[in-house]
This record gives sequence, C-alpha cells and structure tokens, in this order.
Amino acid sequence: MRLRKSNKMKKNNGEIERDVIEIVGIAVSVFVLVVLIYSFMNTGNIEDSVFKHSLNPVGIILLTGFLDSFPNLVSSFFVMISAISAGMNIYSAIGFSVVGSLLGSLLGFFIGRKYLFSVVRLIIKKKDVDRVIEGINKYGQAFLLLAAIAPLPYLPMIFGAIGIKWEKFFLWGVIPRICAFLVYGYGFTYLV
Repeated sequence: MRLRKSNKMKKNNGEIERDVIEIVGIAVSVFVLVVLIYSFMNTGNIEDSVFKHSLNPVGIILLTGFLDSFPNLVSSFFVMISAISAGMNIYSAIGFSVVGSLLGSLLGFFIGRKYLFSVVRLIIKKKDVDRVIEGINKYGQAFLLLAAIAPLPYLPMIFGAIGIKWEKFFLWGVIPRICAFLVYGYGFTYLV
C-alpha cells in the first residue's frame, strides 16, 4: 500500500523559501540575544571571548545593517547596547551602529522599492504587511516615525514596497532612527 502526501501538506517553493528565511532570521536573532546576554554577564570583560570578534566595528555594522534591512525578532538597538555593555567606547558603539542602521535602512527600503511585494512576501507574513499598511493609512507619517524610534524590529522594506516617497522615508524614518540610536545609547550608559 502506497501512501500519498495530502495537498495540504505539500509546500510550494515560496513557502519553503520563506521557511528558510525565517530560520536564518531566527538564528541571527538568537545570536544577537546570546551576545547581549553574554555581554551583560561579563560587562567590560569580553577581551578573551569569541564574542569579541562579533562586537568589532565591522561586526556591529553588519549586524545592525542586517537587522534593519530584513525584519527579525530583535531590534538593532540591542547590538549597540551589547557593544556598550561589553566595554566598547560609547561614541564608537553609537557611530558604528548608526552607520550599519543607515546602510541597512537604505538597503531594505530600496529592495522593497525595486522588487515591491515579490521579496516582501518571502520575508514577511501577509498579516504583518497588512498591519503596517493599516497603520500608515490610519496614522500617516507618525506611524513611520514611531516605527523608527521604537525598540522593535524596523521594517524599511515594507515602506519601500508600499510606495512611500524617498524623501518622506528619509525625513520620518532614517533621521529619527539615527536620533533614537543616540538617545538609547546615552540613555543606556547613564542607566548602568
């Protein structure tokens, strides 16, 4: 007797690609959380650690850039906070994080603008896209501003795909994001 897979169990290529992308995103998010937890446990004492290599300037730029261009479970602010708590100079941590966030935001926005929803559908679930569109329709630029400064995952790819103008994205998304890095970086330093 031969058993056949039900049509409900088969996955098309788009669902398989989305699953792979979600797994990569979760893996990067877990890595960032592990670095964050480890840096808190060993504040200022990360010199002899394997994490020293991920919290160097290039690692900070790449991690914040990746987290800002592709939606993840972890905000890119946590990379900067990890670097500061691991003993990196506050100005360097904020500066490298801002550069990574700027590059990641622009990359995500232009990927969304160029490929519209073909790429967005692979990375982001439809219900999440619908929530962002609903928020922009309801609150306008204030939604973009709130998304930029909130310590939640940032979604520039959706903003590009739904057709927000470049100037509005830069004014209401990128500039507030840079200011938020300054506030969170200095705020964390003074809290600890």
